[in-house]
Amino acid sequence: MKNNAPILLLPLFIAIISCNNSSKKNEDSETKKDSSSPATNVTTQADSSSNKKDSIAKFETDDYPVTDKMLECAAPKSNCEYRYKDLISTEKKWFTNDALNQTLVVEFYTDYFRTGFFLFSNTDIPTGLIKEMSLSNSQWEEAGEKQKLQNFKGLLSFGQKINPEYFTSAKGFKLGDTKEKVLQVYGNPEKTKTVDGVEECEWDFIGDEVYEGNADLKGKLLAKDSYGHQVILFFRNNKLIGIVLHNDIP
Repeated sequence: MKNNAPILLLPLFIAIISCNNSSKKNEDSETKKDSSSPATNVTTQADSSSNKKDSIAKFETDDYPVTDKMLECAAPKSNCEYRYKDLISTEKKWFTNDALNQTLVVEFYTDYFRTGFFLFSNTDIPTGLIKEMSLSNSQWEEAGEKQKLQNFKGLLSFGQKINPEYFTSAKGFKLGDTKEKVLQVYGNPEKTKTVDGVEECEWDFIGDEVYEGNADLKGKLLAKDSYGHQVILFFRNNKLIGIVLHNDIP
């Protein structure tokens, strides 16, 4: 009698293969279906905001070529403490140049992050510029406006003498520039006012480091690599007599 076992097992083997192929087809179909589902293909809100931010034109904020080394303070006044009467300046370095008769004040934070620049002529200091600078009284509270105006010039004696090139900004601005030259870079100011014959113009820029893509910029550029940037410029007879730059801290 012949052995018929292989013949009997053949249909069973074919049935198993057919079943496995059918199962694989179903799995492939489910995988394809899942890969096209909205959960995996829809662009997230975060991605959309990021793309929108990247598409907005940006500009480099202005700066001055003062090095970290120049901002170091002599011991033991590691915070650069300067006093004139009851008016105190801290965390700022004062620089001056006799030929220009100008003063540049650099305000800094941790790791010499520049939080502010103040440039002015020693003989024509805008009142608005003095008000913008944070100074303390002998009780280590914010000095009042009257106190600042009375004693501000006394702090000029602490200015470290440096070369004239430090008094021109990275964008090429210096005292005496025309208003037209400034407007070509910054556009029309957001705020203007005139005090004692001095026109104050102000711009406020959102930094790209904090912009989430939702706020309406109203056509303004984003400040590049910035957490926020403010510019206040002072003009007398359309000539630049004072500059204040402020950078928001991280």
